[in-house]
Amino acid sequence: MQKQQLILEKAESEDASKELEKSTGDLYKSVGPILLKASKSELKTELDEKTTSASNKLTLLEKQEQKLVTKVQDLQKELQAGLGGGAGAGPAGG
Repeated sequence: MQKQQLILEKAESEDASKELEKSTGDLYKSVGPILLKASKSELKTELDEKTTSASNKLTLLEKQEQKLVTKVQDLQKELQAGLGGGAGAGPAGG
């Protein structure tokens, strides 16, 4: 869920940045329930920071995800080895 939100946030920021480049008139940003006039450079900086932040968080999340996948695979191998060794030793020992 968190990964999807970060992907969406990054895409929205990138799309907004593209639209910002096309704009020529007055620009406004939403601050809570109100709109404030803002410069193009200010908005560009904010969008770039938001995109970079989402990208960094996404990279971190993907690294954590890969570590978990590796750990699960290792645990599966360990469990299979334990079950294989335990099943073979049980009947032979009895």
